[in-house]
Amino acid sequence: MNKLKGILGALIGGIIGVIPWILVYVYGEYMFSLLAIFIGVGASYGYKKLGGVLDKKTPIIVGILSIIVVSLATLLVIPCMLIVKEGYSLNSYTFELLYKNNDFKDAIIHDLFISIVFTIIGIIPVINDLKKEVGIEVKSETNLKQMQNNISRMKEIFKKLNAFGKENAVDYSEVKEYFKDDDEKTFKQVKNMLIIKKYKGKYYFSEKNEKTPGLGALMLSLKIIVIVTVVMVLIAILFS
Repeated sequence: MNKLKGILGALIGGIIGVIPWILVYVYGEYMFSLLAIFIGVGASYGYKKLGGVLDKKTPIIVGILSIIVVSLATLLVIPCMLIVKEGYSLNSYTFELLYKNNDFKDAIIHDLFISIVFTIIGIIPVINDLKKEVGIEVKSETNLKQMQNNISRMKEIFKKLNAFGKENAVDYSEVKEYFKDDDEKTFKQVKNMLIIKKYKGKYYFSEKNEKTPGLGALMLSLKIIVIVTVVMVLIAILFS
């Protein structure tokens, strides 16, 4: 059951990851190969998010689903969006008519081949990371416990300083006064998770982000992806 949930999650994640690719293709009128990595990243994240079991088959599942997603996007979604973009009604007739155009058919098959190549190149780092993750799955529980301990340690310090919001943010020097052993390294780790947040040069502990460790960093990454995609689309439109 967990495997099926993981596959569903990978499919959803891959679909979300292919959106920047589609937008650049349709509105920028070219393929930006770097965006292919988001397909694999989305599939991998979705698989794990819905509780997919990590085993030796996981990289294969993520790889296959990534290729399926980009193929469906290239052969179905992009043609539909191109029809709408050109101002035609989207229906079975216009879709069939588009594919009866030999020039379009040849072009889309060529683009499909290129898309699959780019996707394979893009998901190689993701698959390699999954292989490593499968190999160290036993260690992950220990790492999770250590992470929770690190968060608790930093929370203890910020509690002493009553720094749990922007209005109570404190200087790093005040936090450092309570450091012991590897607390400086721990501070950086928790800060990278966006549980310790910076505001006007000062720091505070976010109890909201503590409840969903890693979510803050994920949302920041998504914002960066959206910004990069928009910028690339605008550049593509300007220079097309």
